Amino acid sequence: MSFHTLGLSKPIIDAVSEIGYETPTPIQEKVIPHILQGKDIFATAKTGSGKSAAFLLPLFQHINRERDTEKFLHVKVLILVPTRELARQIYASTQKYGSKLDVKTQLILGGGNINPQIDALKLGCEIIVATPGRLNDLIKVKAVNLNKVEHLVLDEADTMLDMGFLSELDSIFALLNPKRQNLLFSATHSGKVKFFAEKILVSPKRIDMDPPGGAAKNISQVAYMTDREKKMDLLCYLVGSRNYSQVLIFSSTRAEVDTIQKELASAGLKADVIHGERTHGARHKALERFREGKVRILVATDIAARGLDIPDLPCVINFDMPQSKEDYIHRIGRTGRAGKSGEAISLLSVDEDEMFKSIERMIKIKIPKENFKGYERELVHVKMDRRYQEEQKKQKTKGAFGESRAKAAAKSKKITKRDFRYAKS
Repeated sequence: MSFHTLGLSKPIIDAVSEIGYETPTPIQEKVIPHILQGKDIFATAKTGSGKSAAFLLPLFQHINRERDTEKFLHVKVLILVPTRELARQIYASTQKYGSKLDVKTQLILGGGNINPQIDALKLGCEIIVATPGRLNDLIKVKAVNLNKVEHLVLDEADTMLDMGFLSELDSIFALLNPKRQNLLFSATHSGKVKFFAEKILVSPKRIDMDPPGGAAKNISQVAYMTDREKKMDLLCYLVGSRNYSQVLIFSSTRAEVDTIQKELASAGLKADVIHGERTHGARHKALERFREGKVRILVATDIAARGLDIPDLPCVINFDMPQSKEDYIHRIGRTGRAGKSGEAISLLSVDEDEMFKSIERMIKIKIPKENFKGYERELVHVKMDRRYQEEQKKQKTKGAFGESRAKAAAKSKKITKRDFRYAKS
């Protein structure tokens, strides 16, 4: 199948050809015809599947047909996304896909001065790509009119709900034209997402590109079993010895991200970082430097797990397991994009085994677990009795028996004969 067979107009096909796309991806084949027919869509698809083009290309065609003869441009398409990084990515795509059309797009996101966005909106636009928080700020000061929106896109809907944007979304929906087309895209279809979809979609066309929780088949995954205190040394060795052209390293906490950067620097490996405490400008600069290849190592929290599009990124390393199973999918989805192969490495300490098993159950894949010579686990995980597990979770100075944790562990061991034990090297 070619783009010509999907019903797209010549200017859009010319723009796609100029970018170098020859054939549509599976999600584009399935979604584009339904959007052109005006149907609501509920689609689940993994990152890197080409879903941005799947909704942008037909929406450009709608706008081209529906353009008003009035001088002032009204907002016809509203695209809502959870993160600034994803908003920038989609905005950049609008510039590429609409290069042959005279369509004005405005990027709306927080982290900077709101006044330039207010001034830009006064000139009018037909497409808005926005994060919900900043869009609501503009609504409050009456800087944007959304009552002529005819096409609403919710990308990464599951993340928006997880990030607590529901009230902001409800405020926005109340201002929209009720007779609009709704397009909802999500990497997962949890109960929360399904309930949300039922609220806003009208007789939607349901499109599931992958089994729930599935991972891209072109990404090779491996976990190296090690101890937490050995992770940093193993990470430096992997990045240094394998000489990746680019590598994205994930950690769950901001403090850990900064520590990793410092340790890599001490090993002679320069890296940039992205996390929520960095300014909007600093995050954007780090992303651009990484995207352009000016720095080959980027260390990030899960803020970069969605919306970061590096087409040829060869490797992602999980310094630790994410706090949710779904974030694992999004992390490794930064590599192996657009059909290319990628590698996902996890550094797995004993306290992360249960989360790792739950990830395997979700993606229905048994990920190979290996010992890396010189960095093997010394701590072997053996089932512990319930009382000892509870004491470990409480993280208190006193143990279950009112004594030090070490003594409490010793007494627990006598009762159950199960505990952590050190393997002989």
